[in-house]
Amino acid sequence: MLRKLIKYEILADYKKYGVMFAAMLMVSFLLLFFDKMTSWVNNNTFVKLIFMVLSAVFGILVVLVCGMVLVFATNRFYKNLVRDEGYLMHTLPVPTWKLIVSKLIAVYIWSALAVVAVGICSGIAFGEPLWLFRMIEEFPEFIEESREVFGGKGFETFLINMIIMTVLSPAMIMVQIYFSLALGNLFNRHKLGMSVLMYFATYIGEQILSSIGMMFISSDMVKFVLESQNDSTIPDDKIFGFINETFVFTIIFSVVISVGYYIASERIFAKKLNLE
Repeated sequence: MLRKLIKYEILADYKKYGVMFAAMLMVSFLLLFFDKMTSWVNNNTFVKLIFMVLSAVFGILVVLVCGMVLVFATNRFYKNLVRDEGYLMHTLPVPTWKLIVSKLIAVYIWSALAVVAVGICSGIAFGEPLWLFRMIEEFPEFIEESREVFGGKGFETFLINMIIMTVLSPAMIMVQIYFSLALGNLFNRHKLGMSVLMYFATYIGEQILSSIGMMFISSDMVKFVLESQNDSTIPDDKIFGFINETFVFTIIFSVVISVGYYIASERIFAKKLNLE
């Protein structure tokens, strides 16, 4: 049943994403064309102006494609589980956790497609359509070169932590939004407004807790920097060591908070459903 739910989620929004991907692809081809035109027609102000406008439009589309994944997913969750459609969705013979998980998986699918689409379109716009795949092939060589430059495995660990944080970020963002919508669902009036208020309240609370935890980690780093003021350089392994400690704390803290958000959201929708 989970597979059917995921398929349902994908089919529900594929037209919206298709339009945005198609628009970005069209602009990327236009950018490539006018880029060639600028080399063919020297000092043509009109061609250069069009190229600049298209570059700005392409940049806006890239931001929109990346941001719309979260916007579409949030709107989909709200309409599907909190508004009138919730009367149907919550009567399906599936547990609530599958409804939430199917939406999270759909977010990851669309996020991956958005990254690939942005990569391909950027490559087309700058005359290198396969740069993203070439970069993936050359990634091991990049790791080896970075290890030689920075020494040790600190930089490699830093990249691994960055990748982990990047992969987990969509789920962390969405479960916080889901939790906020679940809290807003408990109110009889102004559900959407209360959901927004709950989001900011949870965000502020999360930042306060994170800052308290970071104080204990950053104290050692501040002490080391103060003791190293007389040195012209700070060892790279020490720098990456402190950065990696910060990343590890951030990852663990975010995962724990996100699991809490998910469990609370599932329990609220399963036991305290209060549809409009």
